[in-house]
Amino acid sequence: MVNLTRTFLRFILGGVSGQNFLGNPVIPLLLNLTPAKFRHKLALQLLGISPHYFIYLDKDRILSGQKVGSYLLNQEHYRNKESRHKISEKLVKPFVNKDMDVLDFGCGPGYLSCAVAKYAKSVIGTDISIGVIKCAEILNSGKNIKYVLGKMNGLSKFQDNRFDLIYTFAVFQHLNDLQFEKFLREFKRILKPGGKVICHIPIFSSPSINELANKRVESNILYRRIYIPMYYRKLDYVLKVIKESGFTLLNHYLGSKYLDCGDDICKQHIFELSN
Repeated sequence: MVNLTRTFLRFILGGVSGQNFLGNPVIPLLLNLTPAKFRHKLALQLLGISPHYFIYLDKDRILSGQKVGSYLLNQEHYRNKESRHKISEKLVKPFVNKDMDVLDFGCGPGYLSCAVAKYAKSVIGTDISIGVIKCAEILNSGKNIKYVLGKMNGLSKFQDNRFDLIYTFAVFQHLNDLQFEKFLREFKRILKPGGKVICHIPIFSSPSINELANKRVESNILYRRIYIPMYYRKLDYVLKVIKESGFTLLNHYLGSKYLDCGDDICKQHIFELSN
């Protein structure tokens, strides 16, 4: 019953486009009308509805008999803080200094934006979900952090040569090839000369077991509002797109080389690019 309720809420609170979880414009209104002392808790409850963020609430990830309550929501909140702190320290911090403007592409609820902001001049987090952007403002705000609502058709809100560093984690795996190629070209446009990109891209040498599931999600408007497609890519294809986008590949490696965070990112590939 718990999972059925979450699925229903996931559907009605989604945005118009697929994968725009918590994209319903009623969510910021609801959070604004909620007394300040209750907003943090409500933001966590809303994030628990989405399949993106609090993954250990899913039925196959929690202990049998546990219910989705305040305890688990807080556990997921602190798990996200800890894992994004490790990603910031090990993968992003070496490329950041206090003179840099940084873009967090697909920032979600802002845990990584908040962690990176300690080392940067400014961090802009962008996401297509108006609801999750509002949750980020409540849970992970900062003087040098700004959250901006993004679009699925590009990064037109940002001028050319705007950022010193762009990073993206757990985002490209949910974009199809056309979207992946488009956003990498957009990174090239908005990155300053000599700027860097750090991107997480899951690599598999054989056809993805998710291929049929992805087609089902893409072709069905109901599924697009409830489920997440997972795109695994071949290394030669990714290297080709990187080159055609105009980037120089500096390095690529498994996240486990530097991370031990109990997150899928630790087991998958990270690419470091230079403009």
